[in-house]
Amino acid sequence: MAQEPLDGGPAFPAPKIAVLYVDDEPALLELSTLFLGRNRDFAIDTALSAKLALEKLRLHPYDVIVADYLMPEMDGIEFLKGLRTAGCTIPFIIFTGKGREDVAIEALNSGADFYLQKGGDPRSQFAELANMIRQAAHKRRAEEALRESEQQLHAILQGSPIPQIVIDHDHRVVHWNRAMEQYFGIPAQEMIGTTQQWRAFYTCERPCLADLIVDGRIDEIPRWYPGKFASSRHIEGAFEVTDFFPKMGEHGKWFFFTAVAIHDRSGKTIGALETLEDITEQVEAETNLTERAGEIEEAHAQLEAIFQAFPDVYLRFDCDGTILDLRTRDPSSVFLAYDQLLTRKVRDLLAPGEGTLVEETIRDVHLSGKMQIIEFTQEIEGSRRSFEGRFIPLLGSQVIGIFRDITDRKVGETALRQANTKLQLLSGITRHDILNALTALSAYQQLAMEASADPLMLTYLEKQHGITRQIHTLVEFTRFYQKIGVTEPTWQDVQEILTRVVRQLDTQGIPVVFDLQGIEVYADPLLERVFSNLIENAVRHGGRVTCIRFGHDENSSGLTVTCEDDGTGIDPGEKENIFGKGYGKHSGLGLFLVREILSITGLSIRETGEQGNGARFEISIPRGNYRVSGTPGRTVHETTLTVADLHAPPSEQ
Repeated sequence: MAQEPLDGGPAFPAPKIAVLYVDDEPALLELSTLFLGRNRDFAIDTALSAKLALEKLRLHPYDVIVADYLMPEMDGIEFLKGLRTAGCTIPFIIFTGKGREDVAIEALNSGADFYLQKGGDPRSQFAELANMIRQAAHKRRAEEALRESEQQLHAILQGSPIPQIVIDHDHRVVHWNRAMEQYFGIPAQEMIGTTQQWRAFYTCERPCLADLIVDGRIDEIPRWYPGKFASSRHIEGAFEVTDFFPKMGEHGKWFFFTAVAIHDRSGKTIGALETLEDITEQVEAETNLTERAGEIEEAHAQLEAIFQAFPDVYLRFDCDGTILDLRTRDPSSVFLAYDQLLTRKVRDLLAPGEGTLVEETIRDVHLSGKMQIIEFTQEIEGSRRSFEGRFIPLLGSQVIGIFRDITDRKVGETALRQANTKLQLLSGITRHDILNALTALSAYQQLAMEASADPLMLTYLEKQHGITRQIHTLVEFTRFYQKIGVTEPTWQDVQEILTRVVRQLDTQGIPVVFDLQGIEVYADPLLERVFSNLIENAVRHGGRVTCIRFGHDENSSGLTVTCEDDGTGIDPGEKENIFGKGYGKHSGLGLFLVREILSITGLSIRETGEQGNGARFEISIPRGNYRVSGTPGRTVHETTLTVADLHAPPSEQ
């Protein structure tokens, strides 16, 4: 049985109903399990006595208990009474051969949910029992869901920083949240269950906005809040009031409060919720702005001049996406003429998908108070144009939108991507053809060396062969270098990378030790090549290396990952040269490649070892490019691979 999705998404299977069946007759247990087990939504467990059932209840959760009445040591009703006395509320069904009416009455009075007499057609009987089990389980789950919902509502109200009151249909306070307690200094225990909510605001008893809402006395709102109220802009049927309370604080307080009715499923009003917001500072600021009207007017004129100089389109929206204002050098170039845009919904001016995106962004910016940037398209005079929209929240419920036509930029980006794709394709084809030609050239050189007996000619051919191998290595390097920066950087687990690299490399029996558990670095996906090249450098050029060790150190400037060995080290005069392209005995591209890969995301590397005591490479990772979790643990890794198994490009110091 699948649970129906609430949001139109895919259905997911409902959890099975866990049933504990208790009966002292093994044959009946087996028979009942066979019949009930046909229901795929049941998970059946059994017990031969109430005592064994109690032990199972201590270890496993069950949704429903089915028990016989007559059982040795403890009968079904005694078992039931014991559970209810202990506070256990699991639904209980008495399933017995005893058909006396007094037994049924006692079972139900003791807390049983159903009573079913054994006998008759087994198929019909167990179908009825299965139906009772489902009813009992579904009822309990519904009750638990209701309790959980009530607990969540209570937690939400209590955790809200906004003062909130909930009253029932009799005007009794049922919720007086912590923010109300802290702001007004009235403990919840003094208010819950009373009709004295007015005490927080007034010196004598009178209706609050929530009281008028819960009674449906909407026509009385103007009497109690003359010129101060309005219908809510967000919730149908809700009202909001801005009012001044002169006896609060030193100089009085301004409050913005809203109230809305709470309905049950049938639509009946069962209570009301009222929320409050101290807007004293906001009102005072607005008053100051009014007093400075001349300055504001002058500033407005200056802004108008700036807007006229901007190529962008400035729009001001309310939180529902209604256009309140427009500023641009050429209004007719944006969607519609100026006078046709005001008071229109932005979603009505754009294609359905684009309009929904812009409207949802405006709403998100209003709710979060944070700027957002999106891109969307719009057809203007038969041409599809691309726009960038920057949405900035304003005080109150308005949002600024700045639209910039980025069509030319998008066309340029597309052209650049296409050119890059073509260049990569051309590079790949060219590299493939060059490698094929080099392979043929190398083969002919080898044949020439085998056929020639002239020592001088052999010397020339060997030099040619060496140059051919060098060209081959350089062409192979372009394949790896081309990948740097092409793929977006990602978060990568350094411990996993090192573990994978060491398993692939031939370290000539040299152990590799590292303690980088829990360290992740934001870097180019070719980061694995960095560690591979560093290890190969130590193995090939470290001299008398007996151990390669990776470590890390964190300080105020960031994280440093180190790779050091106990070999011969590097001459102080060569510490920077080793990162140059072409340095070394082989391709001379290994450490050059390392530095290039790291630089993509702002990482750097340097050599700080002492000659004679081994090489030490330090990779500097700025804050924001790494994260650390867990506790590092020392790990020693060795590999059984041979040099022939290596696939990484050659690297050297």
